[in-house]
Amino acid sequence: MIPSTILPEISYLINKYLSVEVELKMLEDVKKGNLALKILKPVDLTRAIEVIATYRDARIGFVDASLVAMAERLKVGKILTTDVAHFAMFRPQGMGTFEIVPQEVL
Repeated sequence: MIPSTILPEISYLINKYLSVEVELKMLEDVKKGNLALKILKPVDLTRAIEVIATYRDARIGFVDASLVAMAERLKVGKILTTDVAHFAMFRPQGMGTFEIVPQEVL
């Protein structure tokens, strides 16, 4: 799944570090439904605000907080991220900790 709040960042990073061809392929996969695009819901926004407040000293920002909120709602415990430090400290509701996909795949 790809949360809607992270799609622009994913697209940018793929273009920058891989190629425009890979970026276009990823976007086509999203359009075709091969990669599930999940839209932020009002309940996720509410939870993201709570996450930002809880981790205010870490200055995590809205994108990371929205990912935490959506992962909690959808019961997704495995996260692929370049921001290991932040996601290692999160304690998602009802899940304990996130399983961070190994950096080698990035």
